[in-house]
Amino acid sequence: MELTIKTVNKTDDLYYCHARNAFGMYTHSIKVQFSQPVKLNVDVSECCRVSNVSDSCMDACAFDELNFDTVMNRKECIPDFSKLMKCAADGSDHRSCCSQNKVPRACLDWCRGEPVPHLHLCELRWAPNIISCFNEGQELLPGPPLLVSVASDGPTSALVTWQPPTKNPEFVELYRVFWRPKGQRAAMKNDTAKTELLITELSEGSTYEIAVKAGNHKGTSVLTPTIFFELPLTSVTWATTR
Repeated sequence: MELTIKTVNKTDDLYYCHARNAFGMYTHSIKVQFSQPVKLNVDVSECCRVSNVSDSCMDACAFDELNFDTVMNRKECIPDFSKLMKCAADGSDHRSCCSQNKVPRACLDWCRGEPVPHLHLCELRWAPNIISCFNEGQELLPGPPLLVSVASDGPTSALVTWQPPTKNPEFVELYRVFWRPKGQRAAMKNDTAKTELLITELSEGSTYEIAVKAGNHKGTSVLTPTIFFELPLTSVTWATTR
């Protein structure tokens, strides 16, 4: 059973649903939340096309903004919500803000543009909170670093370098570098304010994977694509984000 209310105003705060039968009455309150379009500094329509958002839901994707209100509660658009969230996250990890806004763990991956297991629950209850964090972080959080490369610095050392992100480079306070032997679960990490890091005490002949993200006191970017290198390096290995 469902009811569509078409005359909702931004001044509305609570709606009440009353159920009554011969044994009594129950009242449930519903808080009204409005989602502002997410303003982005990228071509949103192109991101939606590349992400294969269905044609019937592309009206959410304007040139520089994502308007979730146009697809909210449209059943045919539920499968596209993770794709839209990926575009709206814009390369930043908004989980810190989402956690402060009580977004549950089951929906937190949307805050960094990753799929979630409970699409309908996250859309109905938590999408407005997540979208609010996207808008807040758009001006504060950096995007991922660019042009990550690895060069040899000896038989057991590697020099990792990268370029500042395109999005909000002026707000980068540190870069966090993660590396581990290929196939190993636990990763080592180190923070630096520079755009390079020398990694030492590596094992000659082993293959390593590495990724970098940018951050500040408000949060971080998503990780760069993982790149692999083997010591000793005979050539530079590199990767890039958009």
